[in-house]
Amino acid sequence: MAFNIQKDVDWDSVGKVFSQAKAGLNFVSNLGSKHGARVKGLVMNMDTNVPYVFQFNPTTLEYGRSAEYVDISAPGSSYPVAQFVKGNAREFEVELFLYDHIYAGTIDSAEAYFSKFLPKENNLNRYSKPPIMLFMYGTFIRKCVLVEMILTKERHNDFGLPTQARLRLRLRQVSK
Repeated sequence: MAFNIQKDVDWDSVGKVFSQAKAGLNFVSNLGSKHGARVKGLVMNMDTNVPYVFQFNPTTLEYGRSAEYVDISAPGSSYPVAQFVKGNAREFEVELFLYDHIYAGTIDSAEAYFSKFLPKENNLNRYSKPPIMLFMYGTFIRKCVLVEMILTKERHNDFGLPTQARLRLRLRQVSK
């Protein structure tokens, strides 16, 4: 089977991905120069275009994909036939370190920002889908949904307000 690159590739989609990546990298670079610190990553709410900039210095960023197969018995055969059922979405976890030396609400605002990517806690009479996020870390740029958020508050000041926390996010890629 021949692969005709001119015909089989959706060049509009490829162009959109590259323009989003370029815009994201320019946005992150400009933010870093304005604030004096080098910006490592960015999450953007795709519904509101509100960004959240963070420092993210992992030693590794691990992600992968998988596929599901079922075994079909084949009489007279030494091995069953593997039948492809479906592909699974890419999932990955990131942990953001949040530090708020003089309590300014940094941890609370991060919790509020990322909580918007999960379903509302109170039951509503109507269905509302959480927004999709654009996750950018260097050249790793993916549209994702937030599957799980765990906030661990590690230190508090004398008034019981959080000054140090870790926010662990489990993300699932929804499109390339």
